[in-house]
Amino acid sequence: ISDGHNIQSLLKCFPRYFEAPAGRTALVAWTIIPELGTLILDVIDYHAARRLLGDAFIAPVSGIGYAYLYRYGDEAGDKEGVVRRMFLSLTSDYITKLRLIMIWPMVPSGPMLRDVLRGYAEGANHVEAVFPDFGQVGRYLEATYLLEVGGRQIPVFHALTGGTPRAESFRAALADVSRPAFVNVFALNWNVSPADLAALQATLGGGYVVASPEELIRLYLEAHGAGGI
Repeated sequence: ISDGHNIQSLLKCFPRYFEAPAGRTALVAWTIIPELGTLILDVIDYHAARRLLGDAFIAPVSGIGYAYLYRYGDEAGDKEGVVRRMFLSLTSDYITKLRLIMIWPMVPSGPMLRDVLRGYAEGANHVEAVFPDFGQVGRYLEATYLLEVGGRQIPVFHALTGGTPRAESFRAALADVSRPAFVNVFALNWNVSPADLAALQATLGGGYVVASPEELIRLYLEAHGAGGI
């Protein structure tokens, strides 16, 4: 179930950033739809060989396909959640094949509910962090938190601002937040280039550090006494 955007990203959009890396200094979690490890593994290998040290891959946009889990299977009368569990099980299988530890699910509007996020963490139980939404959350305390799942602490980093990140938006959202604070900077690849991210990093200036996705997970867990990955 996909509108094809993730395939087009790998074939037509991402390569221009990987082939011409001038100005590409900000570390990025590149979205890579899990089943493409079966369909176009050579293309994934191409990107993996050219990423920056600290770049990561993250599973979008719902798992094995573009679907909204909170209503997935409703038309099939899935009152017991069997179809949802199958979706999550397949997602877990394909994520495991690509050794992905992060997932980026989304909903069409508003922030994704915690019960739905818990379903992802339970259904794909080796996922170590969730980066949900499409720039839907404006307050830090609603955006970044720990989710208790089966005795595990799963960091959740909702996108704090829209798909075109701006320094003033982050400053406003974090104005009254005690430090350290940990933020998911979401950038929509159709209208944000790596050079734009480097400029954002320079504009933010002192007091802000761009971390790799895996560093963000580790530092957040350490800051909250929840161990590391």
